[in-house]
Formats: sequence, structure tokens, C-alpha cells
Amino acid sequence: GKAAEPDDFRALVFGTPSEPAPAARGLQTFTQGGLSVWRGETNGRSIDLTFDHGPLGYLSIAAHGHADALSLTLCIDGEPVLVDPGTWLYGSGGVWRDWFRSTPAHNTLNIECKSQSIIAGMFNWSHKAVAELVESAPGTHWKLRARH
Repeated sequence: GKAAEPDDFRALVFGTPSEPAPAARGLQTFTQGGLSVWRGETNGRSIDLTFDHGPLGYLSIAAHGHADALSLTLCIDGEPVLVDPGTWLYGSGGVWRDWFRSTPAHNTLNIECKSQSIIAGMFNWSHKAVAELVESAPGTHWKLRARH
């Protein structure tokens, strides 16, 4: 591998890889994390697609969650096309922070500009959408089905 920097303790102990591992191609579903990723090529273009079918936030209060059940992100040839909007300002931000956590701010089906989960404070939710992966079928004609 390549030489470790003097202050990189982990690299000094475990070494450094000579090349990063290539990303797995095709459909990979991570059921415990609630995420599926498809990497491949279409018409000679590199495609990276993610699909969020995981739980809302962390633990029973769904802390740090976003109302983004069944949302997508997409990169074509390494360029972001559909992006997750992030958080805005983490500890403040008022209506803008709430907007960035809402369903309309994400790449998912939205009806009447309403959120699938209802914000009830900085880290709480009064209603939580529960996403469920129904089917994950890898292969040439891969398929994902989920609901909430």
C-alpha cells in the first residue's frame, strides 16, 4: 500500500490499501439499514441510484429523521441529478429547517404538498410513516417494491 501519514494512527497500525475497492455493481439491498443501491451502466453512462426504505430517524422518537420514506437519489456519470437536500441549519433554522425535513423537499411521491410524517419539534414527530421493503429482486431486470 501507500505510505501512511505520520499522524494517521489507524493507517500506521492497519496499513493502507494500494487502491480503493471497486463499488459493487448491480442491486445491493441493505435491509437492516433500509437502503438499496443500484450501480451500473445505461447507454454507456455510469448510474448510481439509491432508494430509502428504512425507518424514520433514530430510536422511538425518530430523532434526526426526515420525512423521506421511499425517496431516491441519482448520480449520472458522477454528477448528482436527484439529491437529498440535507438539514439546513442543524440547531436552528425554524421554517427552513422544517422544510428541509419535509416530504416535499425530497425525491419521493408527494400528495398535496403534505408530509408523510408530521414534525413535532426539533427532533420529534407526531406521526411517523413506516416504510416497508416488500421485494428486492437483483438481476438483469432488477426490481424493488416498498410501501408505507
